[in-house]
Amino acid sequence: MRRDPVLALLILCVVLMAYVTAYPFRFSAVESTFLYHDFPHDRATWLDAWLNLLFFIPFGLLWGLRFPGWKGLVACSVTSIVFSVGIEWMQIHIPGRYSSMSDAVTNSLGGLVGAAVANRKKLREASIAAWLRDEIPGDSVGILIGLWVIVKWSPFLPLLKIYPIVHQLKSAFSWDLSISKVLEIAFGGCAVVFLLAENLDANRAKRASWILIGLLPIQLILWDRAKPFSEVLVCALAMILAIWWLDRAGPNVGKWLAIAAITMIVIRELSPFRWGPEMVGRFLWMPLRGSLESPRIHALPVLAEKCFFYWYFLHQARRSFGTPLFRLALALGAFVGLAELGQRYQTGRVPEITDPLLCILGALVLHWSAKSDQGLKRAAR
Repeated sequence: MRRDPVLALLILCVVLMAYVTAYPFRFSAVESTFLYHDFPHDRATWLDAWLNLLFFIPFGLLWGLRFPGWKGLVACSVTSIVFSVGIEWMQIHIPGRYSSMSDAVTNSLGGLVGAAVANRKKLREASIAAWLRDEIPGDSVGILIGLWVIVKWSPFLPLLKIYPIVHQLKSAFSWDLSISKVLEIAFGGCAVVFLLAENLDANRAKRASWILIGLLPIQLILWDRAKPFSEVLVCALAMILAIWWLDRAGPNVGKWLAIAAITMIVIRELSPFRWGPEMVGRFLWMPLRGSLESPRIHALPVLAEKCFFYWYFLHQARRSFGTPLFRLALALGAFVGLAELGQRYQTGRVPEITDPLLCILGALVLHWSAKSDQGLKRAAR
């Protein structure tokens, strides 16, 4: 039986969407209003509508890849409507949630947009497996760069009025980064440059890197993003250093990048390296609890940043050392799990099962994507 990565990802997407919308899994027999008419009327509700549209785009995209053509597009539209209305009906029984007509409309529209993108003529003419191999740039490379982009520019909404832009720019010019945060930002910038070099020849990778450097200051005028100028500066300098290093890097650069990645993970998990004698927090066994209890606009970049570091290590260690992917994922998940248990004795940390599960999820995603050296082979041709 042939492996169908698109169907597997589609099922995983549906499961995650159901999990997120049903959280915190406390239901009441008392019903609230079903499909309350509250279409966007101010900046906050328009932002919420935009996030709801984005929420269903991955579902529509995967559906369109798995079931291409007009029949698939119609089926995706109907399924998106039924799925989104079902979600809104379920939320009338969840205390603290409410059923919104606006959410149902934007969710359905997001599914339709994703399916329409997947049904582009170029994608329809290619098989699903070929699309995964050839259309996604670098396969696992493209996934990792996408995570980095989410970290840097989510929610992709610029401020439109002069006064908020001026106010945010004034507050951005400060330096309040710890050494560990500087190292994380710098490593992320270097890693992206070398990821581009895996997928492109040296000159194209450098051009793409310079474009990303030029776009970094946009972070300073994005909606509800408290990104100080120091973060932009550190990332830009690290990427410039990586561009300079590209022509001088030896054959073992991948191994050094994998070692640097695991070092960053250790720093992230154990900082600030201060433990108390008594337990200050309990371990949370419900996945994504911390993320779901945070505002979505802040939770998504944090979650994407975790995935970037974990998945980048898996990608680079497999590519450089040849270690089986799932063995790496189990070892990394075990370390992260132990670190999370240790965070019960650290003030300000939220120990939970999410991070070890992200390591396993990363192995599955990278396994279902094409081989990690596909970009190098394409560049060589």
